[in-house]
Amino acid sequence: MDELQRNIASGVWWLSVVLVGIVLNVASAYLKSPLDWLFSRLSVAWSERSIKARNARAAKVLELSGSEHGQHLVLADEMRFRLRSISYLVFSVVFLVATFVAEVRPEMLASSLVPVTDVWMRNVTGAMAQLTLFLSLYQHAAASRRAALIEDAQVVRPVSR
Repeated sequence: MDELQRNIASGVWWLSVVLVGIVLNVASAYLKSPLDWLFSRLSVAWSERSIKARNARAAKVLELSGSEHGQHLVLADEMRFRLRSISYLVFSVVFLVATFVAEVRPEMLASSLVPVTDVWMRNVTGAMAQLTLFLSLYQHAAASRRAALIEDAQVVRPVSR
């Protein structure tokens, strides 16, 4: 604490604070217009991409609204994504259990051919559990998007049964 008080009381510290403040102010003045231009271009590109995606989705909904076969294909696509999501979720649970087993009884997972440490095994199985959980969530989101397409297509023009 005494060293901090001495540093604050010294003139060198105050001079360096003022110089750093001036340098930051000058740098921000020079960087403001290029950053404004960059962010405006990013905003325009993002907006255009969103409009294209919205229009493509509306066209797909319109296409599906007139085709029962198309809706069945998208439904099959949704089911495939849901099955993948469930499979990845099961793998995630298996890897999570393996992580806990590596913590409690590392000799159960160690192979006589490949000598590994329990820390390495815990880290690998933990990372695999997280990865497969992420993949499961990604597949679930893709399935939900397909389901929303079908629902919107049926609202536009219900398919007769």
